[in-house]
Amino acid sequence: MDSATKDLLTARFRAYLDAADEAPEVPLADELSAAAAGDATGVISGFTAGDAAGVLIGERPFGAGAPATDLFRLFAEVAALKNEVKLEARQVKLALDDFRALFDALDTAQAQASADAERRAEQEHASAAQARKAHLLELLELRDRLQDGHERAAGYRGGWFGSGDAADYLADLAEHLGATLRRLDEVLARHGVRPFLSVQRTFDAQTMHAAELAADPMRPEGQVLAELRKGFFYEDELLRPAEVLVNQVSQAAEERLAGAGESRAERRRRERAEQAERKAYERQVEAEHKAREQQEKAERREQALAEKAARKVHQRTGRRRY
Repeated sequence: MDSATKDLLTARFRAYLDAADEAPEVPLADELSAAAAGDATGVISGFTAGDAAGVLIGERPFGAGAPATDLFRLFAEVAALKNEVKLEARQVKLALDDFRALFDALDTAQAQASADAERRAEQEHASAAQARKAHLLELLELRDRLQDGHERAAGYRGGWFGSGDAADYLADLAEHLGATLRRLDEVLARHGVRPFLSVQRTFDAQTMHAAELAADPMRPEGQVLAELRKGFFYEDELLRPAEVLVNQVSQAAEERLAGAGESRAERRRRERAEQAERKAYERQVEAEHKAREQQEKAERREQALAEKAARKVHQRTGRRRY
C-alpha cells in the first residue's frame, strides 16, 4: 500500500471519528426500522459503492455519520441464527419422531408380553387343574375300593360253626376301614370334592349315568332307585357322574325284564371279570412297587459303597501326603 492510500484512509478514519463524536446516538431499533422502510435520508443516506466496500471489509460503518453498528454483520448473524434454529427444530422433530416410534414399539412389546404371560398363566392353570382332577379321580377309585371292602367286612355273617375269631377280626377290620374311609372323605372335602345325592331323585343325564334299568310300577317314571357308584363335584364342576339304577316302566323295560335271568348271569360274569381285572391290576401295581423299592435299595446300596470307596481313597491320599 502506497503513502497516498494510507493518507486517504487515515483522513477518512479521522473524519469518521469526528462524525461519531458529534453525531447523536441512534437506537438500534430505529436503525432497523429505517433500514426496513428504505429511508434514503436516514441510515442509508449517502451510501455509495465505496461505503459498501468499506462495510464489507469492516473499514467503516453502514452509511455516513451513522453510529458504530455493523447492520450487515447483524443481518448475517440473524440469518445464520435463523438457519441454526431451523436446523435444531428439524433435529428436535426427528428426535421426537424417533422417541414416538420407540414408545409405540415399547407399548406394543409390553402388550404382547402381557398377553403371552396371561396365555401362559391360563395354560398352566388348565394343566394344573387337569392334573389335579386326574389325581382326585384316582383317590375316588381308592375310595370305591375302601368302601367296597368296608361294606363286605361289615356285612359278613358267620355260620353256626364259624370261627368267632374271624368274625371279630372282620368286625375290627370293618371299623378300621370305616375310619379310613371317613378320613379320606375329610381330605377330599378339604380339597373341594363333595358327593351329591341321587337316590329317589329324577334322573339327570348331565350328572348321572344310567348303568341299569328297573321296572317298579309303584315308583315314578325316571326315578333313581339305587346308586351303584357315587358321583362327586369338584368345587362347582362335575368331577365324576353317578352310576345309578333308573326306574323305567315301559315296553322296552318289560322286554329287558323278560330276559332278566340271562342279564343277571351276564352281569355276574361281568362283575367277576372286573373283579379279576382289579385284582390283576392291584397285583401288578404291588409288583411294580416292590420292584421299584428293590431298585431304590440297590441304588442306595451302590451309592453307599461308592461313597465308602471314595472315603477310603481320600484317606489313603491324605496319608500319602503326610
